[in-house]
Amino acid sequence: MLRLLIEPIVRAALLEDLGRAGDITTDAIVPAETPIEAVIAARQPGVLTGLDAGLLAFELASNRAKPSPISAAGRGRCSRPSGPRST
Repeated sequence: MLRLLIEPIVRAALLEDLGRAGDITTDAIVPAETPIEAVIAARQPGVLTGLDAGLLAFELASNRAKPSPISAAGRGRCSRPSGPRST
């Protein structure tokens, strides 16, 4: 149900940010088949909000994106990663 509420907002934000042409700089210099892995990490412990919207943005921006949150001390909480992580 949450997705039904936030998807129109996330789509509007992506449209505003990327426009109809997308990210033309990235499209011009990064081959489409290039695998990419990213980590979004907190600098210090805190409360994480907007995770569902953030994950949905990655999903909507690319049909190849497979966002998966890792580690949380509790729902809505985040802490600094203890070390490098690869998948």
